[in-house]
Amino acid sequence: MDDNNDDSTVYALIAPGSEIAGSAAGAAIGLLGGPVGSVVGSALGPILIRVFRKACISLHNRIQGDRDRIRAGAAVAIAITQINDKLKCGSKLRHDGFFDAMSARPPAAEILEGVIIKSRDEHEERKARFYANIFTTAAFDARFTPDSINYALKTAGQLTYRQLGLLQLCAAPKVYKLRSGSYSEECDLSLETVAVLAEVFELYQRSLLLCRIDDEGNLKALLALQDVDPESMYLAEYGEQLHQLMQLDGFDRNDLSQIAKALQ
Repeated sequence: MDDNNDDSTVYALIAPGSEIAGSAAGAAIGLLGGPVGSVVGSALGPILIRVFRKACISLHNRIQGDRDRIRAGAAVAIAITQINDKLKCGSKLRHDGFFDAMSARPPAAEILEGVIIKSRDEHEERKARFYANIFTTAAFDARFTPDSINYALKTAGQLTYRQLGLLQLCAAPKVYKLRSGSYSEECDLSLETVAVLAEVFELYQRSLLLCRIDDEGNLKALLALQDVDPESMYLAEYGEQLHQLMQLDGFDRNDLSQIAKALQ
């Protein structure tokens, strides 16, 4: 194996990601582009570095388009730098076989490949950060099994960036002073409001959010998008899991404010 060629391949995959990941791309190259333990301040162990390097090297030739490399490189950069930061702060990697050093392809390698491929294929580039967050969370939290993480990747790929923001709004509807009451009596909704309500209704159909009728926890059935009551929305159990796995509490506040406008 030619280490110099491998280092060049890692660099070629990650470097374009700076357009989205910013300085994290340069930091990631420093963490992954040289011998294990050669980077001052790195808390990464050899197993983790091996997983990331193998993923970069094996997927490099499958990621050809300029925008594809920007998205894929950003996901790698964000994930590895976040993990390094958490390790430096004292967090411990999971020890349930996710990073099985004896396996030629541990579960972590499969999940990381899924994160990179999802990011590569995602036209909404702001979602790349949240794909990366899936791997970051999974690296430390053994409650998320490989099967549940793969399902989360599938689900995330089927949601829009705005729907991810809507999940965050559901986690704190009163913070953004969302509308109280449904739209059943409204006759002249804007196109934007109708589109947002349709995305909310789809989240309800996917069992990611629910609506309360009262403070006692009684639920409201949504039969049409006009039944949506923004202030009563809250995350369903799987919505909470996805919210935690993707770290949606880090959603851009300006983007959230824009999404909330249609529901105020």
